[in-house]
Amino acid sequence: MAHDHTTITPAALATILHAPDAPVLIDLRDDEDAAADPRRIPGARADTLAALEDGPLPAGPAVCTCQKGGKLSQIGAGLLRARGVAALSMTGGHLDWVAAGLPLMTARDLPARWIVAADAGWDELAALWVLRRLVDRRASVLPVTRDWLEPALAVRDAEPVPGTAAEMAALAGLDHPALAQLAGGPERILAGRLTRVVTPLDALDLVDDWLAGRSA
Repeated sequence: MAHDHTTITPAALATILHAPDAPVLIDLRDDEDAAADPRRIPGARADTLAALEDGPLPAGPAVCTCQKGGKLSQIGAGLLRARGVAALSMTGGHLDWVAAGLPLMTARDLPARWIVAADAGWDELAALWVLRRLVDRRASVLPVTRDWLEPALAVRDAEPVPGTAAEMAALAGLDHPALAQLAGGPERILAGRLTRVVTPLDALDLVDDWLAGRSA
């Protein structure tokens, strides 16, 4: 990350937003600011200072944001650092992110539980990548054989991972430049990988590599 010891810029955060090891994003905007613009940085979760001080800790490094990158995000990052979490605040906050035209998603509620076909094709894997890399890194995703997909949805009270990245992005109201590069991936390589892993989640690195190759 390009930052000092306590902050990161919107531009620097945007470059790592979809990385496998991207930080947990914590949106600390107050209710009034969030209502005025319900969009959020992809993957960001709404939280409060009280929760950061006493609640469960993020599973990894974190970036705190607020409306202007001022007191809320800086205090939030400080509270997390005091509890041993590597945390930064984003300079300029939500307003600077929006002004820079960086990716956003709507704040509508999405399912927390999803089912995916264990023999996912490339388009389905790309949709899963969008879900787990950009929309909700904590989403529960369970694989089942394709013939049991519909019955599993009823038992699990879950939603199916959409068939394409574009459909997943539409559900989330997501705009991100990677979406235009996800089509046409290596189906044969994916099919071989899926015979050696437990779940399509273990094959998301194929999408990471595909995007890295197309942007090289």
